[in-house]
Amino acid sequence: MKPNPDQEVKTCPRIESGLRLGPDAVRPCVFSVFESPIYWQAEEVPSPITKADIVGKRRELFEQLNNETSDIVCKTCLKVETKAYKDVSFEKLGFIDLAHYSYCNLRCDYCGFTQNDSFHKAKYSALDILEQFEDQDVELDSSVDFNGGEPSILPNIGHYLQLLRDKRIRTRMYSNAVVYSQEIEDALRDGTISWLIVSVDAGTRATFSRTKLRDHYETVISNIRRYSAACDGKKSGQVASKYIFTMSNYGDEDIHGYVDDMLAAKPHQIWLLYDFQDFDRINDPSYDILVTAYAKMFAAFQRAGISPLHFYESFLDPVVSESRELVRRTKAEIKRIGADPEPKAVLPSRKNCTIVNDTEVIETIKRSGAENLLIAPANITTETIIQHSGKTEASVFIADRCTHKAGRAIGDHTILHYSDLAPIDYAQIIITSRYHFNAILAEIMKHAEIENSRVLLVDAGVHKSL
Repeated sequence: MKPNPDQEVKTCPRIESGLRLGPDAVRPCVFSVFESPIYWQAEEVPSPITKADIVGKRRELFEQLNNETSDIVCKTCLKVETKAYKDVSFEKLGFIDLAHYSYCNLRCDYCGFTQNDSFHKAKYSALDILEQFEDQDVELDSSVDFNGGEPSILPNIGHYLQLLRDKRIRTRMYSNAVVYSQEIEDALRDGTISWLIVSVDAGTRATFSRTKLRDHYETVISNIRRYSAACDGKKSGQVASKYIFTMSNYGDEDIHGYVDDMLAAKPHQIWLLYDFQDFDRINDPSYDILVTAYAKMFAAFQRAGISPLHFYESFLDPVVSESRELVRRTKAEIKRIGADPEPKAVLPSRKNCTIVNDTEVIETIKRSGAENLLIAPANITTETIIQHSGKTEASVFIADRCTHKAGRAIGDHTILHYSDLAPIDYAQIIITSRYHFNAILAEIMKHAEIENSRVLLVDAGVHKSL
């Protein structure tokens, strides 16, 4: 039975607009760690596929989610939310995990494809699927993650990047950087790729060769340096170097070697995390070895003035309870060995930062007089706040670092790139991303006068309570 327009229903952004284009199957997402319902097995993807095919699968899953007798895994996911049926749509392109290929030029020992010897080229065309959606179908917060095998060796990588450039979709690309790609460099330069994340997972040539079965350590470090140096424009993308702690790379030589090499290569960010496949053994006492190694590396970077990103906290905590516990243990170990787990000297005065809920920030905007307000980034939360704030005397500016969002509009407000912000006083700085708060504020500080600004952090879940 079709719900009434105002009826509260269970839904999820990934069901409504997401796709996990995997090597084995097309699914709604990858968040159910790491199983989610299957739309089609890879060999069964319709050819040609239509948008109607995709929308139909999304509707079926939505109906199962709202069926009390269904036992689908989505019901246990923390991403599930409640909202009015009239606000549900299945027509958009939002969160896309592009992993339809699994072939790679490395053989990392922690990789499931290596362990199962399951490398193969794509069995269907992901490009055909993405091309089904028109430009107007692309959500404001849309993103594509190249997160399968190695994207730099895809023969049509240039076609993918041009399509994403044309549709103005934020792109994150996970790569081993063994092969230097001019197409990837160009996409970094113009901001089509917002983040290039390079997996290194070693700090010595010996460990790299032993764990990845290829002797390319120096090449990878060199390519990180080249890609990072290529991001020389204000609207260019950024490079992150990723270190996954395993039982093969936790030694002090690798820790210090990696830190030294990254200080020389100068990526824009360091990501630290553990092997996803170890979730079932994080309570084993032997896992403390990895936690300590992680804390040592974090502390070493902080002594050099760099605060690495806790990957689990930023990407998995909203979904997986085990991740939260592991982050808690890791931060406790960092504190024990004498490093501050929080970035330093980012906020001019932390006492001026106030955490507010959705209603409070909307009322703040409504009460504002003829003053300047800055909201960042341009995400779904920002869109919802603007929608419910109505007309105001204030001059509202919306900013984001993603090039693809610049020039688009939220309500009557055109989205600006951070580099286009006017150096004026802003009475209120409203940050709508909890996990990237420090990075966003640091970016704003480069371009705006905020010493006398009141900084507000909007708590997560704005769209749920309105």
